[in-house]
Amino acid sequence: MNIKTLFETYTVLVSNREGSESIFSKSGMLNIYDKLDYGFFPLGSGILTDKSEIKKASIPSNGTMVLGNDFGTLNYFETKCCKTNREESSKTIRNLGNIGLELEKTFFTNFYLGLRNDKLFNGTTNTKRIKQIEQDYKELCYNFFQVQLEMIEPKIVLCLGAEVGKILSEFSPEVFSKFSMKKNNISALFADSTKQDYIIDTDDSVFGKKRFILIPHPSYAHINWKQHDIKSKIEKALLT
Repeated sequence: MNIKTLFETYTVLVSNREGSESIFSKSGMLNIYDKLDYGFFPLGSGILTDKSEIKKASIPSNGTMVLGNDFGTLNYFETKCCKTNREESSKTIRNLGNIGLELEKTFFTNFYLGLRNDKLFNGTTNTKRIKQIEQDYKELCYNFFQVQLEMIEPKIVLCLGAEVGKILSEFSPEVFSKFSMKKNNISALFADSTKQDYIIDTDDSVFGKKRFILIPHPSYAHINWKQHDIKSKIEKALLT
């Protein structure tokens, strides 16, 4: 699928939606997208290969979708990560490159759209929110996540960190109850070698036939992946 088509769909369903700017701003977010040739969608093309330019980028079906939380703050975008129009300094991207992903078949995206407005909400960081997100923004993002699933058609969805697990379980508790983190942290899901509670295989009318894998966030892989042989379990889950 041509990524340019996904951006066109984003414009129609998100940016042109009546009241969308208010929905973003009430949750402390800015609707900024289509800015990078190399980076997580929708700030970037979501394709992290030498064919990552938005006008050239494409992705085959039955690959992998990497689902992050959000891109981060406006300040991070403007001054720290992307001076060359590429999200090249990201620890998340660097560590994900070590688990055997086939990049030509991998689409990198975020559940929460846009950027955190740290200029308006002092104290906001990539890991801390001052303005809490509201339900209408969550619903907007979830609806577009479902659109991405339909258009990208991944076989595997690799979910990065507890917040992604929580929001999936919030919208589909009957499917993603193991990802809710109400009883465990993510590392605990990997503790019992006889179980694979970090994996949910779906085969229904909503999500289709897919494998969802919830992993400790790769930005802190040097800490988060040390115990329970987590890195090798992630690699094995991706191959199944």
